[in-house]
Amino acid sequence: MSGPPAEITIAVIDDHGVIHSGIGAWCADTHPPIQLSDSYFDAASFLSVPHPEVDVVILDLELSERRPDFGALERLIHAGHRV
Repeated sequence: MSGPPAEITIAVIDDHGVIHSGIGAWCADTHPPIQLSDSYFDAASFLSVPHPEVDVVILDLELSERRPDFGALERLIHAGHRV
């Protein structure tokens, strides 16, 4: 028999505050629990934090330039994060 589901911790990278709020509200009502660790407006801000402890990073691929930012995705993956 297994115990209760493990809590998942996420970080959100998006350039819109309303997205941060919406994902935070959605996470508050999930089972198993999803803990929103923090929200960032760009990948550089997230990567500047020493060793953010998250299970998954939710990334808006089309940040400020409205084009997919595959460079940001690559930097996050190379830093060892699941995106």
